[in-house]
Amino acid sequence: RRLRAAILELNPRPKIITVGPADSVTSSADVAEAVAHSFARAGHPVVLLRHEIDTDQATTGDERGLAHALFYERLNVRELLRPSAEPLLSVLVEGGFTAESREFLTADRLRLALKPLTDEGHIVVIEAPAADNTDRDAYLGAADLDVLVLIAAQTRRRDSERMVRVAASHTGKY
Repeated sequence: RRLRAAILELNPRPKIITVGPADSVTSSADVAEAVAHSFARAGHPVVLLRHEIDTDQATTGDERGLAHALFYERLNVRELLRPSAEPLLSVLVEGGFTAESREFLTADRLRLALKPLTDEGHIVVIEAPAADNTDRDAYLGAADLDVLVLIAAQTRRRDSERMVRVAASHTGKY
C-alpha cells in the first residue's frame, strides 16, 4: 500500500510501471502481481504484462500476446487482454516471441502498443525479465517509472547499484 500511495503521489502520475529484479537470480513476478492487485483493489483499472506465458496456454498453442501486438501493428491490444479474478485487473502475456518478432521489441514500439490502454486510463504494470535478459532495456525504456526488487542480504550491492544506473539512464527516472 505504501508503494502504491507513493506512486499515486507522483506528478505526473506514471502510466507504465516496470517492476524488475536488480539481479539475474531474484524474481519480480510476485512483486509485480502484488503492485497490480493493489492498484486494482484501490479502484484503478490495471493491466499486468506478464513476462512468462502460462503453461496451459503454451500447450494449446494460443500464445497471442504482446509479441503479436508489436509484430502486427494494427492488432488491437485490448483483444489480447485476459480477465482476472480481480474485476479491474486484466493480464497481457508476453506471448510467443520469435526471432523475427523480437526485433520489434523496442521501447518506442512497446509504448505505442500500450498507448490504447494508457489512453483509456489503465495503469500498465510490467513484470520485467531478469537483469541478464537482453529484452530488459526495452521494458525499462518504455516505462514512466522503474521499480527495482531488492532482497535484503541476498541482492548484491553492485547489482543494485548497476540497475539504479541503468534505470536512471532511461530519461533520468528511477
